[in-house]
Parts: sequence; structure tokens; C-alpha cells
Amino acid sequence: MATFKIKRGDTLSFLANIKNINGEPVINEASNIKSDIATENEVKLAAFNITATSVEGQYLFQVLDTNSFPIDTTLFTDIQYSSSGVINSSATMTIQVVKDVTRWHL
Repeated sequence: MATFKIKRGDTLSFLANIKNINGEPVINEASNIKSDIATENEVKLAAFNITATSVEGQYLFQVLDTNSFPIDTTLFTDIQYSSSGVINSSATMTIQVVKDVTRWHL
């Protein structure tokens, strides 16, 4: 299981290579990919903005505003891909949120 560690208020972003059930890259289908961030009690805190990159099958996942994320806690996310009515999910990933010292107030 992958773990991300961020400071509250920082932009959370990562790249992921998405493949279909046949192992082929999923190309230009960001609208069929979904990823949310939730607490252990399944309270949704944010949804990733997902955009295709110039690399086949690669997508950028971003949450620009993490100011509302609770500090000293572990959050959870996964990636879902839907094609022809079939939904596949990635393994669950964790996000550890720690206190930041310097804050931008957006």
C-alpha cells in the first residue's frame, strides 16, 4: 500500500499510469477515472482533479486545497476506472497529514 505524507495546506499531487483489465494503457479517458479522499469513517473530504499527461496512459491527480484536512490523521484514497459498465479499483492508499509551520491563507 502506498503512503503519501503531506503538510496541511500543501498541494497534493501524484502521477499514475492507468491500465485497463487487459493491461493496456488507458488513453485520454480522465472522465472515466475517479479518486476521492476520505476519513477512516468514510467522510469525503476532497476529490482529485484528474488530467491526462502527454505520456500514454499517465494521469496527474491533484488536490490544490488541503487546508481543511485534519492534522495528525491518516486519510484514505483509491483510484476507480470505469469502462463499459465495469468498475475496477486500485489498492487503497493512505495519506498522512501533518501540521505545517508556514501557512498561505488562500
